Amino acid sequence: MSLRYDFHENPVPDRTLSILTNSMSILDKKKLKLNTIFAIVYNESVIIISIMEKLLKRTMIVVALCMPFGHEPAAQKKVTQPPLRISMQNRIPSDSDEGAFTVNNTIENWKPYETAIIICDMWDKHWCRGATARVAEMAPAMNELLDIARGKGVKIVHAPSDCMDYYKDYPGRKEAGKYKDKQIAGQADGSKLPSEANAVWPVDQSDEGCEEADCKPHRAWTRQTDLLTIKDEDLISDSGAETGAYFKKKKIKNVILMGVHTNMCVIGRSFGLRAMKRMGMNVVLMRDMTDLMYNHEMPPYVNHFTGLDLMVEYIETYVCPSVVSTDFTGKKPFRFKEDKR
Repeated sequence: MSLRYDFHENPVPDRTLSILTNSMSILDKKKLKLNTIFAIVYNESVIIISIMEKLLKRTMIVVALCMPFGHEPAAQKKVTQPPLRISMQNRIPSDSDEGAFTVNNTIENWKPYETAIIICDMWDKHWCRGATARVAEMAPAMNELLDIARGKGVKIVHAPSDCMDYYKDYPGRKEAGKYKDKQIAGQADGSKLPSEANAVWPVDQSDEGCEEADCKPHRAWTRQTDLLTIKDEDLISDSGAETGAYFKKKKIKNVILMGVHTNMCVIGRSFGLRAMKRMGMNVVLMRDMTDLMYNHEMPPYVNHFTGLDLMVEYIETYVCPSVVSTDFTGKKPFRFKEDKR
């Protein structure tokens, strides 16, 4: 039998010797053949590993873990984040004016670990120059918000569509691919909701919504904009089936959608507002962290940002409530510099 200590030339504490002596005494009484006892010290803690020879055709390994010397085991403190105070806005039928809607504001308290943010199609480049410029303008403010939300315990989901090959080796992409659920997959549907059956779409986007006539639709993107930080703990997926299955498994029920564009991908992707609604999520749009694909030369012939407001109103009326970034940042809502209204 051999006994080896690695105490970095420090005296062996009495408590350690007592543990080792008792361990060897027990082994001797059971007539077990002891090969080696290793005592390893790390930050005043001792890990004792005893390796026995085969006895009665069995191999026995005994591991004793001792707490720091002179200290009783401290009770672990469970760190809990305070609830998120979310101010939600939607539109409900007016009691006094038939066919009209009134703004309705409510406040909910959400548990951070039951909450996720999905960032839709914030690509590195869009085929429309104006869209690319507005993404670049909005991204720094969005990234600041995401840092705050992540720090509060909110799950961040990056969803740059058509770019999953770029992220195939990222931890968040590998993690997302593990989750599947047939029921959720069937609900990952971005088609119109029953609540939209008689609704009038607020803007004409039949020309694809770009105000630069020389810009033609094509796949210009390769990844998400580098202005948004992706952490290892974040999820990466452009699949509503994957994202929804992850949410179900992790018991996430509150979902915030942000990104571009509200009248196309944000509302209609398999991970978008409609799909999350179908999955039973408590979903909202962050209305100051989004944009619109709309050409002001098309009906209803309004300013680009007025068109965005009209789209937000549509969503608040027929799809889900909206929120603003102020609930996370404490700052004024984000506003595009070209919005002079």
